[in-house]
Amino acid sequence: MIETEANRALTAWVEPVPGGWNERSAPHAPEEIYLLGDGQDSGQAGNEFLGHGALLKIDTADKQIFLRTSLTGFPPIFIYQDSACTVIASSIDRIAAAPGIHLAFDPQGTVEFALIGKPIKHRTLFRNLSVAPAGVGLTVELAGGMRMVERWRPPRDAPFASWRDYSTAQEAALTAALHRMDLSQSFLSLTAGLDTRVIFALLCRDNRLLPAFTISGIADSLDARRAKELCDAHELKHTVVSLDDGFIRQFADCAIEASRRSGGLASFTQASEVFFYRALQNAYDARLSGMLGNQIGRSGTEGIGLRNVPLEVFDGDFIKIAKRLSNRHWFKEITDGADFSALYLIQQENLFASIANFGIGSSYTIQQTPYADRTVILQKLREPVLRDTSTSAAVVRLRDLKHRFLGDPIQISFQRQIVARAGGPVARSPINWGWRAAGGVSPGGLTLGMLALFDVLANTRLPKNCLAARIIARTRIAGLSGFEYQDLLQKRPVAEFVLDTLDSGTARCSPVIDQAVLRRARAKGFGGRSARKTLLFALDIVLAQRNFLTGA
Repeated sequence: MIETEANRALTAWVEPVPGGWNERSAPHAPEEIYLLGDGQDSGQAGNEFLGHGALLKIDTADKQIFLRTSLTGFPPIFIYQDSACTVIASSIDRIAAAPGIHLAFDPQGTVEFALIGKPIKHRTLFRNLSVAPAGVGLTVELAGGMRMVERWRPPRDAPFASWRDYSTAQEAALTAALHRMDLSQSFLSLTAGLDTRVIFALLCRDNRLLPAFTISGIADSLDARRAKELCDAHELKHTVVSLDDGFIRQFADCAIEASRRSGGLASFTQASEVFFYRALQNAYDARLSGMLGNQIGRSGTEGIGLRNVPLEVFDGDFIKIAKRLSNRHWFKEITDGADFSALYLIQQENLFASIANFGIGSSYTIQQTPYADRTVILQKLREPVLRDTSTSAAVVRLRDLKHRFLGDPIQISFQRQIVARAGGPVARSPINWGWRAAGGVSPGGLTLGMLALFDVLANTRLPKNCLAARIIARTRIAGLSGFEYQDLLQKRPVAEFVLDTLDSGTARCSPVIDQAVLRRARAKGFGGRSARKTLLFALDIVLAQRNFLTGA
């Protein structure tokens, strides 16, 4: 059976039955082809893999389903397999709703979720349910089950002769990608970062600017300030979606919805995404963002930190089944200790780190980014000097700080060159924490960047009740680095929602959570870091249980 929804949602399931092809699995036409996601590069070369779109072909004559995932793995395709059926879908909630499916927590994926913050190696939170790898072709047949029939391999083309040639080629490829995109019903997700600044510069050059939106706390974040300055200079509409009292009133509903749309991977920390899309009121069909810009532009990563929830939160019988994780960072876990190649960053690091956020966003609008264009990806793999990224967390953190304050050298940054050539306010406005595309730093921008760093440290390193943290909380520094979710726990409706959820019947019958540990954490409250981590992880698990497990 096939169910689709405007390039954003899809479910296909096959049940082997005696005598042939189950009628529920067979569409009326002899062959049907479905595109999921953004197919802006689908017309370039016939049957090639797309950068940011998945293809599903149903062949009733051969009683076969063929799936080709994108080069980036986005939009994600989820595959459920057991002895009774195979289900392919664009989201886990669609799989959970399929007839006869009864999901259960997977110990390995759930332990990774607690320690790392996301399951890795294409696992999900649930047994028999995985994420399809990027760049593969799969067939599902009644007789032969599922098998891989294609795996994309990058062509062995020579590296570019110089950084100048590479930068010129990437600018041309990004420009062409944006030209092919249907932006008639799109908005731009604009921040203070380089990745969206490049898109803004190219759209500005082509006189094709879009309405811009930025999420911020009640106090304007650095992202919101920079985006507003840039839009004001171009007389462009800019909207800040503030996470204000209206967000607090809707928080419980948004968190539950975030859990459902993310496959259980995010509730508390992605409630803002649901609130953001609700604020748009279905006015747009697509969101244009700088997704994958970190990996393509500078061989960067999405995030470094680990969740590190105390393992005592797990029920003893449940955790026994999980393979113990090594002490090494998850970066080293997925590369088996090696450094990141560009392809690993594009096809695995970004996929595992971004899948929850993408799942929420793609359920509302198509997610567009020129950085996922096939030509842009192929050219990234031909950099003049292939730069493997260290999987050392300390090295990655230092690189990230350097980028935020100084940026990469302009000679090897095609992104920086694009913005610098744009000139005007696009080039003059500080990027990230204070640097300018053409070189040097903005004194005012650098000052705000330092204050943003202090705000980050106050939220992640300092005890909430220490003097320094209290001083920062009372100044305009608070909120500058972005919205800090832990502050929500000081809001009574939010705290009550969390604690009431963890005192529900669903929580008490959880197969994952140790009830004695949960009671102790609830008694301690949100003040201590360990108890807070335990409570917020338990919230994710209980909401996932409620959303996806039958009878929860």
